[in-house]
Amino acid sequence: MIVVILTLVVMSLGLVRVEVNVPENRLVKPVYECRRTDGRINIDGILIERSWRFAKEVNLILTDSGAPPLFGTKTKLMWDDNYLYISFQCADNGIYAKRTKKNDAFWQEEAVEVFLDFEGEGKRYVEIEVNPLNAVFDKFMNGIRKPLPENLWDSGVRTTVHLENESINGNSVVGWIVELAFPFEAIRGVGNMPPKSGDAWRINLYRVKHNPVEEFSAWSPTDSIDFHQPDKFGVLIFSDKEVTEEE
Repeated sequence: MIVVILTLVVMSLGLVRVEVNVPENRLVKPVYECRRTDGRINIDGILIERSWRFAKEVNLILTDSGAPPLFGTKTKLMWDDNYLYISFQCADNGIYAKRTKKNDAFWQEEAVEVFLDFEGEGKRYVEIEVNPLNAVFDKFMNGIRKPLPENLWDSGVRTTVHLENESINGNSVVGWIVELAFPFEAIRGVGNMPPKSGDAWRINLYRVKHNPVEEFSAWSPTDSIDFHQPDKFGVLIFSDKEVTEEE
């Protein structure tokens, strides 16, 4: 917590100083400079391309407290003229995932999630979820938790999950990787599509874990276990620099 001092003018009484305790993450949102790939990306869940090696890595933290989770998650982002690429590297030793139907309640088991506010106004956003079985949830929210009907929008997102061991719903898995490509075509007609260098979106990245512990992690903490808070999203800035260039 930090102390913010507000100076108020109260009618003719003069200046009044008020001290207010405000969590730091409410004041400063994280910023990610999203750089271009330097070549073709294969969506296979194996992050061997040079672009993935050089892309900036960020870690998720517990969304309610800001503390480090027991099971860490590393994420990276890149883009080209067609896709926004996102990877999640999830440490694990007990994946719990049984749902395979599209748009099922994956958050009740295990999943990684991407929330994209492409207008930056906190009104409309895209929610993408992927579980360890590579099942996908994709919704266009026309307001907070107000998804369009399934027959009106489909993201066309491409995803692959790679398990670092072969077991699932047991205790031998040591990690899983999600690689996804979100097509700009899915939201064509809204702003610059594809984006231009310097364009900024609001974005948040999440992970839900229920076994053997319950953890809700985020890139930009929401101060509660509620992911649908566009005002808490971080900032994604598109850059024409390639990820292999020096920072």
